[in-house]
Amino acid sequence: MSALETGVTPDVEQPESVTEALEYARAYEQVAAFLAANPDLAKHANVHIARYTLVAVPTDRDAVAFIVDAARRGREHGAPVEEWADGKHGGVKIHFGPLYVNVYAGADRVCSKVVVGMVEDVQYALAVDLDGTPRKTAEVSA
Repeated sequence: MSALETGVTPDVEQPESVTEALEYARAYEQVAAFLAANPDLAKHANVHIARYTLVAVPTDRDAVAFIVDAARRGREHGAPVEEWADGKHGGVKIHFGPLYVNVYAGADRVCSKVVVGMVEDVQYALAVDLDGTPRKTAEVSA
């Protein structure tokens, strides 16, 4: 039985906790459908019963191509996709309601270092657009 087939009537006002639980159930069903439709991503996935599912790019794969492909697949699945980088890692977050699938690799594999201003303020950004187009340093810092 699906989490959505539990007898909860959508027309009846529900407590916030029920509404939130149903939102998570829908999101997890979307994550499961996305992973089932993409078994090559699923075999590298580690689902956390938190707010995220991690997909680390295998070391034997082209990290940029893997991330760009995952972003494309997420958009095709109807999910909002955002890029992210934090200095140690970079990749994309594929959103499913309050949950997301984080496809990532080490920053050294997918990011460019950007120096901003007179004092070195190190920031990281993906070295490519989500369509796979390489970025110039000026585009990365924008």
